[in-house]
Amino acid sequence: MTGDHPLVTGAMDLYLGSGKGSVAFAHWPDDGAPDIFLELVFVVASAIGDNPIVNASLSPTPIRVVVDHHLEDRTAAMPASVRLSDGPADLFARLLPAVSRLIPDMLAAGRGFAEDQARSLVAKARQAAQRHLDEGVGRLISLSRVNAAIDQGTIEDAGAERKAVLAALEAATVRLDALRLVAKGNFLG
Repeated sequence: MTGDHPLVTGAMDLYLGSGKGSVAFAHWPDDGAPDIFLELVFVVASAIGDNPIVNASLSPTPIRVVVDHHLEDRTAAMPASVRLSDGPADLFARLLPAVSRLIPDMLAAGRGFAEDQARSLVAKARQAAQRHLDEGVGRLISLSRVNAAIDQGTIEDAGAERKAVLAALEAATVRLDALRLVAKGNFLG
């Protein structure tokens, strides 16, 4: 099952739309030194979502990034499987004034990390689509030699579709879908 399977996308929509998917502040109980993370989920998607070839090549794909207050990528240090609890309101109230000035820079750094990952995803999608579409145009050219019903206009239409699909993949965007502030360790004393 792939990430674009309706069961997977439906489960993600259900999760992100639930209370668990919209938590803005979490606490990571840990005995180590206290730390602050901003967990971000971006989605890379094509500019046109109704083309089946574009969707098969690049379905909307989540990119999870975790950034610390030093603007370092800490995604590997905080796996998605880590057990977080809802952050206590009093801790949030105490931390927010101190970290609110850091959040825009953390967000910008996270966007940069996500865009780096997105470039790789888009390049692979573009390569797969190019291969698929080139094969289709090649088949039409071969068939036109033995089948008069396939005229030059049909081949040109297929070439135009190839150009539009590749342009749509190149214009894929990275949008922020969710974020949460995570306090790791003992901030309570």
